[in-house]
Amino acid sequence: MALYGVYMALTDGVGKALISDHAPREARGAAMGLFYALTGLTTLVASLLAGLLWDRSGPGAAFMLGAGLAILALSAIVVIRRRPV
Repeated sequence: MALYGVYMALTDGVGKALISDHAPREARGAAMGLFYALTGLTTLVASLLAGLLWDRSGPGAAFMLGAGLAILALSAIVVIRRRPV
C-alpha cells in the first residue's frame, strides 16, 4: 500500500497540471470534475466487466481482456502520435 501511495504522489499532480494547462481558466474546476467523474465511471465499468469475466470464464479471461485493452490503447497512442498536428 505504501508503494501505491508513492506512485499516486508522483503521478497525480502531473494529471492535474495537464488538465489545468489545457482547460480554459474559467472552466478548470469543471474540467477536473469531469475528468475524475469519467475516470471513476470507467474504473467501475472495468471492474464489473472483469469480475463478470472472472466468475463466468475464469481468471485467464479477465487478464486476457486487460492485456487486449492495453494493446489497443498502445496502438491508439502510436496512431495518434504519428498524425501531424
